[in-house]
This record gives sequence, C-alpha cells and structure tokens, in this order.
Amino acid sequence: KVRFVQIWNEPNLKGEWGGGPIDPEAYVQLLKVGYEAAKHADPDIVVVMAGLAPTDQLGPSNLSDLLFLQQMYDAGAASYFDVAAAMVYGYGYSPWDRRVSFERNNFSRPIQTREIMERNGDRDTPLWAVEYGWVSLPSGWAGDPSPWGKPVSETTQADYLVQGYLRAQSEWPWMGRMAVWALRFPSQPDDPDQAHNPTRGFGIVNHDFSPQPAYTALQRAAPTIQATGVGSHPFSNAQVERLLDRESVKLRVVGDRIDLVAGGAGTFGVTIDGVERGDVRLDDTGRVTLARGLGDGVHDVVLRASPSSGANLVPIGFIVSASSIQGWIYPWINGALAVAIVLNIASVVWMIRDYRAQRARSG
Repeated sequence: KVRFVQIWNEPNLKGEWGGGPIDPEAYVQLLKVGYEAAKHADPDIVVVMAGLAPTDQLGPSNLSDLLFLQQMYDAGAASYFDVAAAMVYGYGYSPWDRRVSFERNNFSRPIQTREIMERNGDRDTPLWAVEYGWVSLPSGWAGDPSPWGKPVSETTQADYLVQGYLRAQSEWPWMGRMAVWALRFPSQPDDPDQAHNPTRGFGIVNHDFSPQPAYTALQRAAPTIQATGVGSHPFSNAQVERLLDRESVKLRVVGDRIDLVAGGAGTFGVTIDGVERGDVRLDDTGRVTLARGLGDGVHDVVLRASPSSGANLVPIGFIVSASSIQGWIYPWINGALAVAIVLNIASVVWMIRDYRAQRARSG
C-alpha cells in the first residue's frame, strides 16, 4: 500500500517547467488537484509537497526557495499538503555551521524555511529533508564544477552526514525524515554521457554496490548513536541505583553545556570525552554545571558520585543545552524541569527509599 505521495520536484527551477516561466500559483493549482485526488482515493495517504531547491536567485532561471514557498502560501497552498519539503545540502560546510541568511546555502538553511512556515500559521506541519547530503568528488576532479559548493573528502562526507542527523535531532524538533541523497549514481563510471556529472558525488555506495565511507558510517551510527539532545532528562531507575552505589553512569549527549540536578548534598567526579574534569559539588539550588563551552557535537560523559556524598543524595536528572540556543531554551528547560520534578520527585524518593531498605535487609 502506498502511504506517501510527493507532488513534483523543485518547481522553483525553470528546468522543471520545460523551459516555461516559474509559476508558484500554477504549482499550487497542481498541488490542489493532486492532493484532492490522492485523498479521494485514500483519506489516510500523506501528501508531501515538492522539495524546493536552495537558491538565492530571483529569476528568471531559478527562484529562491524561500520566496517560492511564501508565494505558495499566498496562493493558499497550506490546505493542500501534509508535509513540507526542502532540499538540505551542506555546500561544503560543517553541519554545525550556524550562519543563516537569504544568500547563504548551508545545512542551516531549513531554519529559514521553518520560519516562513510558522509566520504563515503552519507550525504544526512537519518539514522533511527529502534530499540530504554533501557532494564528494575525487581529488583532481576534471568534470563539471559542483553547484553544491566545494566538494568534501569521502571521510568528511561520512562524518558530516552523521553529525547532521545529530544536530537536527538535538535542535530541530520540527524536522521529520531526512533522506540521504543518494544511495548510488545509476550510470557506469566510464559512461561518456555522465562521466563529467558531479551529481555522482552524492552517492554513498559505488556502482557495484560496494560501500563508501559514508554508507559504513551511517550503518554503524544508526543502531549505536543514542545521543541525548537539548532538554531536561530524568535519570532512569538503573542510573539512580548506580549513582547511589557510587558506581559510574555513562551519558552520550549532543550539546555545549551539561548541568546536573539532584537533591541533598553530593560531590561528583566528571569525565568528558575521556578527560578528567575533577569533582563538582552540588550547591543549595540542587543544580550544578558539569561542563560548559564543550563545542557543538557529540560528547561522552562519565559521572560518579563520590564516597563523601551525603546519605540523603537524590539524583534527579541532567540538562543539555547548546550555546546557540541558550537564550531562548533556558526558560523552557527550567519550566520543563520544574514540571518534571513536581511529577517525578515523589516516585524517585520512594524508589530510593525502597532500594536502600532492600540493601539494608540484604546487608
């Protein structure tokens, strides 16, 4: 059964119109007809709008994806798609490149797409990256120049693809599926008609389906990267028990700063990315910063309550934040943490009491 239907591709490029003028209103009319027909056939089908190619051009050959999207909304498009779509390319820059402007093409560009959606009252509609990638071409590439920015090495492509997923996971709650583009370039490497086409640089497997570094990195990362993103996170019962037993707890986080929240007095040893950070002690607020200024990316944290911690120690949870969004995220985090404490502190305390009673009986 078909669950998703996407209607057209890159209608903000003249080439997609058969050489005719780019026309956002005409695309919306097509979208409307396609949407209504799809829903008539299956009311549960999900209609995805066309992915828009990132560009800052004002026409006539190409029209900015941002301008095209706004003109779509002006023409009433919001009623005719369930999922918005964008092409998200790195253009040779790191996925942690946070520069955002109309003229700049990088991984952060969909932030502007989302802003347009929200300005038009469409904040409940998800946004998908229907094409996502960095182009990688051999050293000394003699083919056509890449229109997707400076090519990166295969190992850099692999790293950027994984890191891009982590950033989106930690910072973009509105971002839905991200489809790597592409698995494999269909033409033979020696095809004279395609030998100079830089599009092949997006592939993550070779023509014979042998994996490139990007494929292997994604394959390894998919089941193993369980990084905790920006927000407040309660410790699990197992983590609380380990801390009470003065055993270490390992965390993998994506963010620039990590804070610990706990009740009672306690001193904690902290190791981050294999480097000992020394001991930190809880203050009267029940919250202490374990580390800040870590830099964006994935960080491995090892936390251990020291033997000198008081018997009334109540580990509650931790907070992960990113420097680029601390200004707006902290009020939300503090509010969420307050709610979490109100809802969970009683169960945490009773769990700890029960655990300590069991230890006393067994001892």
